[in-house]
Amino acid sequence: LAELHRDRGSPASFLAEFASPRVGLFDRDLCVKFLEAVAGLGSAPWKKQGVPKDLQIIAEACTSAPLVVFPCGERCRCSELADPGDATLHSGRASEVLGGAAIFPPEEYRGPLVLSLMRQAGLRRFSDEAVFLQAARQAEASARPVEVCGQLLRHLGELTEDLKWPTKAYTALGKLRIFPALNASEASTLQPPTSSAGVPQGVVALDGPCTLFRHAAVAWTQMHLLDPDVFDRWPASVLRRFGALKDPPPLEMVVANLVEAASRWSTAQTSSGDGGVTVEVVACWQDVVTRHLKMLQSLFKRSRATQTMLQHRLATCAFVVLDAGRLVKPSDVFSELHSGGDSDDEAEAVEGSLEEEDIGQPHDDVEGEPFEDMQHLGGKARDKMRQAATQQGTAQRAPQGKGAGRERSSTKSVASSSKPWLLPAYLRPFRRLLLSIAGPAINTQRKVPTIHVPSAPDEDQVPKFLESALNQPALADVEFILRPYGGTEQTVYAHRLILAAACDHFRSSFTSGCAEAVGVGGRCRLEMPEWVTTMALLWMLAYFYKGFNPHKAQQTALSLEAAMLAGGSGLQTDAAAARRAACADAHTTSGSRRSRAKLRMAFAEADDDIGQELCCLLRLSEFYGIDHLKAWCESRLQGLLSPENLVALSTHAYFCNAMQLLRVCVYNMQLVYAELVGAEEWETLEPGIRELVLTDLGTLPPAGAAGGA
Repeated sequence: LAELHRDRGSPASFLAEFASPRVGLFDRDLCVKFLEAVAGLGSAPWKKQGVPKDLQIIAEACTSAPLVVFPCGERCRCSELADPGDATLHSGRASEVLGGAAIFPPEEYRGPLVLSLMRQAGLRRFSDEAVFLQAARQAEASARPVEVCGQLLRHLGELTEDLKWPTKAYTALGKLRIFPALNASEASTLQPPTSSAGVPQGVVALDGPCTLFRHAAVAWTQMHLLDPDVFDRWPASVLRRFGALKDPPPLEMVVANLVEAASRWSTAQTSSGDGGVTVEVVACWQDVVTRHLKMLQSLFKRSRATQTMLQHRLATCAFVVLDAGRLVKPSDVFSELHSGGDSDDEAEAVEGSLEEEDIGQPHDDVEGEPFEDMQHLGGKARDKMRQAATQQGTAQRAPQGKGAGRERSSTKSVASSSKPWLLPAYLRPFRRLLLSIAGPAINTQRKVPTIHVPSAPDEDQVPKFLESALNQPALADVEFILRPYGGTEQTVYAHRLILAAACDHFRSSFTSGCAEAVGVGGRCRLEMPEWVTTMALLWMLAYFYKGFNPHKAQQTALSLEAAMLAGGSGLQTDAAAARRAACADAHTTSGSRRSRAKLRMAFAEADDDIGQELCCLLRLSEFYGIDHLKAWCESRLQGLLSPENLVALSTHAYFCNAMQLLRVCVYNMQLVYAELVGAEEWETLEPGIRELVLTDLGTLPPAGAAGGA
């Protein structure tokens, strides 16, 4: 101050004007003395209101200046460090590692006066999640992680009441390899460890295969066991915060541990000379199996697929330890399990066996009997047996009668039907579980059943069935009733679904609620006009069933008509009579009917049945609006055109609106007009057709348009 020509003022003014602006440049000793000097000012700089300016400057310097100097030269603010007030971390390996990691202030800053000031300046508590995670990461990278992490986590267990961490902090901590654990999964260990002494240790993350040490008996061959010296002191509420911790172990791990333990036991028996084991070892193995079976009692809460997988794995494993030390599979003792009764309570099983022995024996001294032979049972079981014995003694002293005799004989039969428990007593509570694992169908010598999928049916099976269903009354729901020119009534059977799919006329009829859509006895009955022949109707229906192929439909119709003729002797005679009636009507009818009769007579004289059927099929096609079949009939009739049937075909085409066939007929009549004029046929020809013959073909309606019927 003399060199600076400054008068010595108060310590607060000196610290505020001279030391505070330069404290970030001081070495460690000066920084410590500065903090001690500020601490001498008391709590005045840290008040919230009414603080002098000099004290505000000092407090700001303590808070924001990097006045903590580490031996390596690194500088930190107080708010960047943790409070080293916990005695468990002041000494030992953790203090060396964490102190060198700039987590706690150096030893020179740990005096009570300086620490109190640094806490005012923002020194963080070690229970803060950010500070602890930083310390955990440093401990994970240390040269001795087991020792350092153990001390760190012991300290965390003591801070559990002050911890208010979010879930993400526990998740982040669980992913670090800082948790001391025992590795007892070596192949030479036949029994689970009982303490951490002599067991190799390491550090693991909780998201790996690890569990608490208290589950060692069901997981020691498959999972790391957390160090009991550290985690047995932790409250259960803190352990539950680590969602990745397997507590309890998964059933898959429990089953795998039991299978591995049984394999090791079997190997140990095989490697020994006589294969025998001591009574103590057998008792230990049975205790291990008991603990596994207790865990597996929750198997029925899992999915069906998990149950099947785990049960199949256990069914092929010899894990059942008999009293002699022999290892057997559950299926090997299935008969003993099945005959052991229905109860899972060992005390009830023993009670049942004693009652079986005592039936029929008087118990006059029940009240004074000490029941020495039942002292090995629990108090509850003894009370039940005393009550049962008292009731039985009372029944024995009651008057004997027919009803009592029947009751006694019934009791004897029930008692004689039960069998004693022949397996070790530790298996009794798990009888049903073992039965579910080793059912009567379990046989390790049998191969796993396979499912064979045969070849699919022929893809044409349904179409072929539908094609062959025409005129089959079994499944038919449509009846076509034919009375050709007063002949014998005939019935042709079809199916509504196929007709509606192939023809718009039938679809509209069956879905519109008309009379055609309502049948009697489940079938629609359609009365056909007398001009419809059986062959033509079968031909049209076969056209629907055969995929709109007229040629295949013709062959099918011929076959069906032949079958109908063979089934009815009078059908052929009726068909011939129908033709003769058509020829006779040619001279007695008028108009279109007379022309059609002439057409039939013309084809009949030429002995051409196909022409007559084609004419009828043409009219059916026009009647039901089947355009393709109609055009095909016109094409076939054109090939049958001759001078003898020219006039008749033109008339038929005119009334059937077959304009393509009519144009052909008109054209041919124009060619033979000189021969045609004056003939009787010309005089009786429809006036509309004669007008067309005298008209140029270019003025005729286009093909496919409606005619003038």
